[in-house]
Amino acid sequence: MFKRSFYISRLSIIAVLAINLLWGSISAFAAEDNYPSPTKSSEYTLVVYPSKGGTGTKRKIDKNYYRITAHEKKGYTFTHWIIKGKYHIKKGNLNQKILTLILRSDCEATPYFKSINNKYDNTAIKSDKNPISPKTGDIGNKPAVLMFLSVLFVFVLTAFVSVSSGAVYYYLYNRKVRRSRENE
Repeated sequence: MFKRSFYISRLSIIAVLAINLLWGSISAFAAEDNYPSPTKSSEYTLVVYPSKGGTGTKRKIDKNYYRITAHEKKGYTFTHWIIKGKYHIKKGNLNQKILTLILRSDCEATPYFKSINNKYDNTAIKSDKNPISPKTGDIGNKPAVLMFLSVLFVFVLTAFVSVSSGAVYYYLYNRKVRRSRENE
């Protein structure tokens, strides 16, 4: 009787902890995607850098909503955009001159061009003399740390419940055996 109830109790605790772990991990990873928070009302900036084969212009349509256009110099043709930061493409794609974006963070956009003789010129005019490489994404390690701590917590709690339920069962069983011996 006691053994079965402790076993069921242990299973229910493990099930509740597993559900908690899954729920926590889903919310941790959902916070990292490219969709805006409904409670956050930040306004982000977009910087468009020129490159050797031409320039790019931006036009703000609405808060965090921009249209960027690539303008090539004579002797060059547009190839693609490179955009750093979190954004959502509303209209167009990275291979089109005109692109409409919704910003999810501060962004930097650079149009790239190739010369008419088919040599790619991937040199942006912006120079960076900093010897440290810049961070290109804001992913962070929060979800991994949260998952690790949650799994560690589940293992520790499961071990504690197993040991304590075993001790309680051992105590109750010995008490029952002692009483039955006393009654003999």
